[in-house]
Order: sequence, then C-alpha cells, then structure tokens
Amino acid sequence: MKILSAGPLPELGLKMLKKEGHEVILAIDAAEWSTQELIEKSKTFDAVITMLNLPFPKSFFEASRHLKAVSIGLPYHYTVAQKWASKNNIPVGYVPNNALNICNEAVAETTLMLALSASRKLLMHHDRILTNQWLNGLPGAFDGQTLMHKTLGIYGLGKIGATVAGLFKRSLQMQVIYHNRSPNRALEKQLDAHYVPLDILLKTSDVLSVHAPLNLDSTGFFNQHAFYAMKPTAIFINTSHPKIHDQLALTRAVYEGWIWGAGLDLAGTVAAISGHHPLLHHPNVCVLPGIALATHEAKTLLSKQAALNIIHALRQERMPHPVNPSVYRYLKHS
Repeated sequence: MKILSAGPLPELGLKMLKKEGHEVILAIDAAEWSTQELIEKSKTFDAVITMLNLPFPKSFFEASRHLKAVSIGLPYHYTVAQKWASKNNIPVGYVPNNALNICNEAVAETTLMLALSASRKLLMHHDRILTNQWLNGLPGAFDGQTLMHKTLGIYGLGKIGATVAGLFKRSLQMQVIYHNRSPNRALEKQLDAHYVPLDILLKTSDVLSVHAPLNLDSTGFFNQHAFYAMKPTAIFINTSHPKIHDQLALTRAVYEGWIWGAGLDLAGTVAAISGHHPLLHHPNVCVLPGIALATHEAKTLLSKQAALNIIHALRQERMPHPVNPSVYRYLKHS
C-alpha cells in the first residue's frame, strides 16, 4: 500500500514499512503545510505517518475517509480530533510515554538542562557574549544560584517523573518530594522520595517540575495562586503540557519576584509565544520549542513504534497504541 510520510522519517521506521512491501513517499516540507494542504496531499495514499506535531482536526478526518490509518511518532496527541477520527473509521496511533525508556531519559535530560539554565541565567550570559558585553553590568546582576543538595518537587510521579527524580538525585544530590493523586510507595522506596500534600509541594520545592498528564485536575493548576505560594527562589519547570500552567500568571510571577525563574519545553501551536513575549526576555527563564525528544536515539525508536502502528492497521489488526480505541467498535480488526 501507499504511505505518506508527512515530514522526515528515521531510517528504522522507513525500513520496517518497506519490508512489509509498502511504498513510502517522503514529504520533507510537511511542517509548512496547512491542514487543507495535508488533506490534498493525502488523497492518493492509504495511510499517513508523521514524526511532526501536526494538527489533525475534524476537517481532516471528514475529508480523508479513504485513509486506513494515521500514525504519529510522538507521545502526545492533543492535536488529534479523536471523536471525528473514530466517526470516520480511521484508527490513529501514537507512542505513549511509558512505551520507551529512552524517551523518559530524553525528557529527564531536558528537564535538568532547563533547571540549570534558569538557575545560572544561561541565556542571558549567552546574549551578553553575542553583544560583546563580557565585563559590563552591575555587580551581582549576573549571579545565579546553586541547586546542589536542594529540594526537587515532582508534580506527577509516573515513569517520566521518576526518571527525572533519579537524574536530579544522582547528579545534584537533591531531596525528592512529590504529589500524585495517590502515593506511589514503590517509587518512594526506590527513589527515597516523600509524598506531600500540594500546599507543601508548592511551599517547599526549590525546583518544581511538572510531569502530570493534562486532565481536569491538572489543567490550569499552576495559576496565580500556585505561583504566589511558591518560594521566591523557586524554579518552575514544565515539559508536560502548556495548558497545565497559566502563561500570564507565570510571566507575572517571574517579573514580580514570586519565583526565581522558569524553564519550559512545550510543543505545538498551543504553546507558541511570539519573540516579543516578556517571558523570552527575562534573564531567569529558558523557553524551548518542544525539543525534549529531539535526539537521534529517541527519534529512531519513536519511528519504530509509529511504523508498528501503521503495519498492524494495514494488516487489518488492532494498533498497539491507538489514540482512539473506540474506532474498533466499528472496524472488524482482530
């Protein structure tokens, strides 16, 4: 069958699809396509695979009923209109966070990088070098803070949160506290971590890192009240989802000194902020465009899982990781 790769596809995923006898056409410029262009380009294909965070709205699925599968090689799928994919009998696959340890490790490395960048004003110092201001500035204005032996707070201690906690504990000898809906005693023992109520998490954390999924409890949780309750020396990190924190409240928090700084790695148009946004110009803030999984190793294994979803769907089998499992009520897949 004929598969459109909307964007580059790592060699492993490409080889797997070709080994099944499928024809794969690479569209390297897909990141620049509008939804209508994606619809038009997909018309002559049986399936679409992508490693990009492309939007798949209602209009795409309504106009693409001929497709047998869509597969996204990423651990998030909030750009997919799941209801309309199912209504049009199109299974959509993704790669859940718990499927690949290497993805957890990549997110943990990015979290550590963001915390250190914010604590030591890394981007500000880089900008100084670019403008030849090696020695200029007020005494103390360039000083950061150390994170060694301080307290890491985790909001959402799942597999990613546990990997983050382990990395911070090994590298910076930080104490670990966390908050979940319910305590995770196994991870507590493994990490020497301590479950605390939310108010204690906010008041006590020197670095507070978000690793909870987006749900009714987490949406907008980090608002003005949450930031105001944190330490003035605290660093807020979000590599999970942009809707978990209030951007305006975070901007106010760093500029008014409620917290020290922030590190964000957030993908997709919902997270995009313009180059003039005040957050991007605060010396204690580091914002990245969703690069946590942008490593050769992670992308290779993500492509493998994305290809497996397509392979199973085109064999008329259930995808290993469907975004919309309800579609199988209507499809006669095994």
